[in-house]
Amino acid sequence: VGDKAKSNLLPGGGETVVAVPPPHLRAALHVPVSVMDLVGMAIYFAMEYAFVVQLPTTATRVVFALAANWVAGILHVQLMLSHLATETFTEEEERAEGWAEFQLRTSRNIECKWYENWFHGGLEYQIEHHLFPQLPRHNLDKVKPMVEAFAKKHGIVYRSVPFTTALAEILTNFRSLAKDIVTLHPV
Repeated sequence: VGDKAKSNLLPGGGETVVAVPPPHLRAALHVPVSVMDLVGMAIYFAMEYAFVVQLPTTATRVVFALAANWVAGILHVQLMLSHLATETFTEEEERAEGWAEFQLRTSRNIECKWYENWFHGGLEYQIEHHLFPQLPRHNLDKVKPMVEAFAKKHGIVYRSVPFTTALAEILTNFRSLAKDIVTLHPV
């Protein structure tokens, strides 16, 4: 999952080449989603390889690969911090929650110092980004007080934590998940 998650953040990731069809079409095709994922990743890596080998020198290829993975890695860390170890819902529970409450309960903001904003690229305001996806990121901080007031008025927790707290929550969640997988509790 980690490699797939990282690869789909790179330009032209496999999912943009072979999109996963809707459930009714998947059933008609009788092809598991995991196979479609593998085909998509294979096509993506073949295209990436075909592009990289066109670069003039080995040094240029190495620099390109390092830069592409570094940039995608930063974005991947930001997305993990903002989304993992938050509440999860079934499809029915999601509908019952309502759209705005669902967005607030399934993401978190990362509190930053002024010099850390470059790392998050405006996505430290992930809650506002989910509520207003078309709003330019330099304006997300302007709607934050309104979103906080909305959450308070409706009794919804507004999650905004420092980077280290979010990281600790995620690692704790991974540990708990790993224990659950190893012990295989019945559902």
